[in-house]
Parts: sequence; structure tokens; C-alpha cells
Amino acid sequence: MVLNFESLNELRKKDESFPAQIKYKKANGDSVSWNVKLTVRGRYRRLFCDFPPLKVVFPKKDLQAKGFASFNDLKWVTHCFEDHESDEHLLREYLVYGMYQQISPYSYRTQLLKVTYINTNKPQQKIVRFAFIVEDDAEISQRLNLKECKDCFVAHRDSLDLRSENSVAVFQYMIGNTDWSIAKGQKNVKYFKPFNGGKMVVIPHDFDFSGFVDAGYAVPATGTNIQTVKERAFLGFKADKAVWDETLNLYKSKQSAFIQYIEAFPHLKENSKKESIRYINSFFSRDAGKLLASQSN
Repeated sequence: MVLNFESLNELRKKDESFPAQIKYKKANGDSVSWNVKLTVRGRYRRLFCDFPPLKVVFPKKDLQAKGFASFNDLKWVTHCFEDHESDEHLLREYLVYGMYQQISPYSYRTQLLKVTYINTNKPQQKIVRFAFIVEDDAEISQRLNLKECKDCFVAHRDSLDLRSENSVAVFQYMIGNTDWSIAKGQKNVKYFKPFNGGKMVVIPHDFDFSGFVDAGYAVPATGTNIQTVKERAFLGFKADKAVWDETLNLYKSKQSAFIQYIEAFPHLKENSKKESIRYINSFFSRDAGKLLASQSN
């Protein structure tokens, strides 16, 4: 990605776009180049990180001319700090998306990248880091036959598919994430309604404040009565026993798959893998039971 590093920093507090170029080689060796627009995105990371997250917008007419679908708006998740520990945080967040894909079809697809960022003003200035892109909302809508509710800041319990909500809430609890909300207003979740009828499903995103990722800047949400993100707090709605049994049985059936997924991931350091597995196992061995007991009272 060739971009102006100065523009990246100057526009942190604004929603103005600036030009960039993305280049890569196809499997057959052919070079491909795209002229795109970048916007700095996010709430916290855009101001706090050395390298903020981006939104990448491709020209629709260029996509169509080359035979691609017109889904042109991608979240580009970047490393936060220049230290390489930030790569571990980013890779663990990427794994979180992959784990939820094993839980629910109502989940965002992602693609891991190894990116060389080149400063247009100083071509010798380069940064080589991992990143990943997240599926366009319009694409997930078409792929799953859903319509996003864009003005549903407050979603009432009765309007939601409670199995979907419970699945998301348990997942957030498992990964130690309190940086999300339904009951107190929409935060780091999207609501989609099936075109063929039925209640809205909940799709989560942005997991960098979770205990699984364990980023140095992450803190628990206020009012959760926990001291660190490695602890867990449940923020979902109460549910019927049948819903709880269905959700927890699904999660228990996925424990081995989660562990295998982490172990097989080639880019994470071994000590990071061990800690990630230990954290997931602590949910199954200890906190899942505590959660179920608390919801039965």
C-alpha cells in the first residue's frame, strides 16, 4: 500500500479521505494495481495507535470493469504500535473472527494480509506488518440474504433472535470482551433482518479490547465490576434454559476445534498460542459453569 504517511496522521481526527495505491501480484505472477481512497476509522485506535485502522474504498466502476462484485468498502485492521507485540494482538483478533465463524454463519469473513506500507513522500520509508480486512456490510447482506438495520441504535429484546443474541453474548464472555453492547445501545455489533422474515440477528465485530487479544491499552467497560480484561463479565440478556442449553452445548462441541485452530495458525508465536489456549480452556473448565449458575438464579 502506497500512501502519504503525513496525511494519515493529519486526518486522524477527521473523516476526510485521501488517495492511496494498492499493489499485489496474482498467483500467475501478473501485477495488479488499484487506486483507492483511505479514511482513518475507529473511535479509540484512530487517536491512540501509531498506525490507525483504515477504511479502504475501491472505485465501483473499476471493480465492475474487471469483473468483480461492487462491494467496495472494506475495514482494514492494522497493527497499533510499531513494536512487534502489536502483531500478536492483531493476529489474535484475527483468530477471534475465525472462531466465531465456527460458531455462527452470521459472522464476518476476514482475510489476513502481509502488507508493505510505503510513504509516497519518502519511498525509502517502509513498514512491513500484518493486517486483515473485514467483509463489506453490503456483501454480508447479500451473502446471507439479510438487510442491515442502520438506524437500530437501540434494539429491543423482543425484536431480536434471542438464540443469535445469546450466542454472541456467550462468545463475548468466552473471549473476555466487555467492549460491546446491545442493552445499553449498539456498540461493536450490527443488526441484520432476514429478507424472508423473522427477527433480527446480531453479528459482532471489533474484539481488540478482549482478554483473548489482551492488548496493552485494553481496559474493562465501566460498571462491569472486573479489574482487568482477562476477567469475564456477562453483558447479554437473560435467556430461557432451553436457549442456554443449546448455546453452551454448541460451544462445548467446538472446544477442540478452537484449540486446533489456534495450534495450527502458523503466524502466532508459541508462547502466545499457549496463553490463548489456556485462556479459552479456562472458559470451559471454570467460567462457563459460573455463568450458567449466575443465569439460573
